[in-house]
Amino acid sequence: MKQSITNPIIKGSTVAVIIDTHDEKVTLAVNWPGGLYSLYYFSDGNSLFFATRFDLLFHECGLRPMPNQQSIVDLFRFGGLATDNTMFEGIRRVVPGFAIHRNWPRYRVLLFRV
Repeated sequence: MKQSITNPIIKGSTVAVIIDTHDEKVTLAVNWPGGLYSLYYFSDGNSLFFATRFDLLFHECGLRPMPNQQSIVDLFRFGGLATDNTMFEGIRRVVPGFAIHRNWPRYRVLLFRV
């Protein structure tokens, strides 16, 4: 397969964040199930916060880590989480192999540490 701008070859685990400031939209994507990187996000209704680590979201958003009881049950019952839920209340994840598209009028980008 020939590599080009319209058809790039991406190898390995990739996390992508695309912010369209003109149309006030954001796309979050993770390409590799079981890959090295995850992408987590939280919205307070006004802003979208996202990071590759939970601790960055807790610190930047001022959140107290609260367990998501349904996710804990699902983890033991099914051996994993098949939805965008995480082990923490209010924190969602981009399911590997999928992308989410949202309209948010304001963005706050956390440090992207991998």
